[in-house]
Amino acid sequence: MFKWLKRTGSLWVIGLIAYSVFLFVQLPAKTLWGWVKPAVKLPVNIENVQGLWWKGSAHWYLHSAGLDGGVKWNLNFTSLLGGKLGAELQLQSTHFKAETLVKISPSKQLYLDDATFNVNAQLINGQLQSMGASLSGDLELRSTNAVIALEPFSINKLEGEAVWLGGEAQYPAGNQRRKAEIPILVGKLGRDSKSGNVQMPVTTTEGESVADVYLKKDGWGGVAIKRRLVDIIGEQWPSRAAPDDSIFTAEEKLF
Repeated sequence: MFKWLKRTGSLWVIGLIAYSVFLFVQLPAKTLWGWVKPAVKLPVNIENVQGLWWKGSAHWYLHSAGLDGGVKWNLNFTSLLGGKLGAELQLQSTHFKAETLVKISPSKQLYLDDATFNVNAQLINGQLQSMGASLSGDLELRSTNAVIALEPFSINKLEGEAVWLGGEAQYPAGNQRRKAEIPILVGKLGRDSKSGNVQMPVTTTEGESVADVYLKKDGWGGVAIKRRLVDIIGEQWPSRAAPDDSIFTAEEKLF
């Protein structure tokens, strides 16, 4: 009798553990997000969360930039061995798409591993509109790695390569509107260790500097155009600026 009770009790405990595991695996993503949301401050808003906590989807929007889209995730269980919660992430909107392995640590550090981004010209032109300029051609970010602190939000590490595939540019020149073909341009993503600003020097495929793109910690981003780019598109510049001199800078509040 005692052995039977002991065996029955063991089976009951095993059954309870199995049922608990089942409930955990089937936990809705919406429920988990409701628990986590108060403790995590993101620069984007998340809504319409669907699926399970380890495989699901949601809608995101960033009012300050006028952007929104969808996100899908699938838990990467091997990342748990390193003490981080990780997932294969797919992010998309009308203007861009991205894929990466994203991991988050207990210290609220966000890691992006081997991320790829594709940004279409429409999004880029939204930033150039104030200058009366426009571009054709997509921008690709390849093999990008980053470490981002979520609270407070800051980019602690960034490395990767950005490639603009070249195309036609339209821009104002006095009372005229001109066109020019711009070659493939390459940017090296990085972070200044002193200021904490994101920086991306842009060169031709031959390594000649044509611009500097930056994003400051306070959310201001901009681009400084160098004399060499003006020479490449065949325009005349009245001053005696050297090819590496910055002759025009545009800056805008991004977040």
